[in-house]
Amino acid sequence: MAPADAYPQIETHDSFALKQLMKQDHDEFRREVDALKRFNGFENDHMVTLLMSWTLDGNYYLLFPLARCDLLEYWEKFPLPTSDQETVRWTSKQIVGIASTVESIHDPPSNSLRVPEDHKYGRHGDLKPENVLLYDSPTEGKGTLVVADLGLAKLSSILSRSNQSNNRMHFTPRYKPPECDIEGAKVTRSYDVWTFGCLLLEWVCWLFQGQPARAQFLEDLYSPYPSRSCADMFFDMQPKSGGGHQVTMKPKVLEVSF
Repeated sequence: MAPADAYPQIETHDSFALKQLMKQDHDEFRREVDALKRFNGFENDHMVTLLMSWTLDGNYYLLFPLARCDLLEYWEKFPLPTSDQETVRWTSKQIVGIASTVESIHDPPSNSLRVPEDHKYGRHGDLKPENVLLYDSPTEGKGTLVVADLGLAKLSSILSRSNQSNNRMHFTPRYKPPECDIEGAKVTRSYDVWTFGCLLLEWVCWLFQGQPARAQFLEDLYSPYPSRSCADMFFDMQPKSGGGHQVTMKPKVLEVSF
């Protein structure tokens, strides 16, 4: 186990979180452990830190420092934030930190590689408020936010980093980008850029108008989809007369963005 001073930006209070994979899938376990080892809080203050992993009686376990809450819980706990200078500065700093973490996943720094040939480009695959954790911090009064849950993370070489099929992909419907629903489309690292943008729009709603405004924003996203069901994605996709679909941003997204 790593010493407490190995992750100076968070305070553990000697409390830890144990994650057990629900599916007894060794390959899935290895993928998540490999991603967590490559992208971890020892290299980036805003990345979750894997402390230990092990198997027992055919079950798979991962151990992390215990977070205070996730970002969604934080928004719900403080539904009417004060958009004072301190809060805006802290929020801006955390957003920059998360953005730097996404960049590190997409293109890991060379000093984190064991050998030059080991260079892999990553994709998180499931950025959303529930996967951003808040830790107490000795340097940040409001705490430090870190990116967690790399269970859907993918590592690719330079030859295959833009050649991932969308077939059988797992994703959170609200945050998925259009290419997830386009037959034959490839999924690249821009997938994370889209989902991070969705997260930021929700964050802005909460910061300047509170949790009720964020909830109303999400409710306003619901609209009919080509499958005839209603969905709360950030885009519309309508069939074109000549075949295919036209993708546009939903009006409420454009309203918040500008």
